[in-house]
Amino acid sequence: MNSPSKRHLRRSQTVSTFGPGAIVDLRDESIMMVGLDWWPDQNPVEIHEPNLEKALGVSSFRTPTTVDISYNGKDLPFSFFPEWMVCPQCHRLAPLTFFRNALTSSNSVTKCPDCQKKVYPARLIVACPHGHIDDFPWVDWIRRGSSPCNCERPALMLVSAGRTATLADLIVKCKNKGCDGYRSLSGATRQENLKFMKCSGRRPWLLDKEICSENVVPLQRGASNVYFP
Repeated sequence: MNSPSKRHLRRSQTVSTFGPGAIVDLRDESIMMVGLDWWPDQNPVEIHEPNLEKALGVSSFRTPTTVDISYNGKDLPFSFFPEWMVCPQCHRLAPLTFFRNALTSSNSVTKCPDCQKKVYPARLIVACPHGHIDDFPWVDWIRRGSSPCNCERPALMLVSAGRTATLADLIVKCKNKGCDGYRSLSGATRQENLKFMKCSGRRPWLLDKEICSENVVPLQRGASNVYFP
């Protein structure tokens, strides 16, 4: 991973707990390790284990690159996931591109363009039985509430009612002028409440999509059942 952003993993974690497809929760951001096709392969360090080589039909194994063994100053590649972010001050809820368009350099910390506070990743994601994974349908969620938002381009906020720390206490609102759309996140982790959404087939760790018609399962980003090595 890029050293200027101070993202660090132990080498053993990159082939187990945080292998390709795993969500890595860092202090201020959430990323996903991408597939081996994008890993640096310059001057690899090879290791041998005859029994495992025979079982898998390979001639050797390669150790993951580290900051000390890098390629053009870069370490293991990643993608940002989930892509929806929240500002802790103005509570703006928007895709990563909304916030990163305000960056002054590629190594800048992602901040809200309105209040200049560092943003953090949204808590909810969706996945399907085939392993596809995507962002939670925030816009569709608020459009299907008892007080729906019908704006063509919703400007979403994620605010807390201040009573408890549960999802039911969080409310998605649209701040567009004249729009009173809002919906609580109560029930957002129940699969039956996302029947309107079919799986997008997205595979962020491979930077592509597959055709898929499965129903999605809502999950919390840091849940232990999101990824298995």
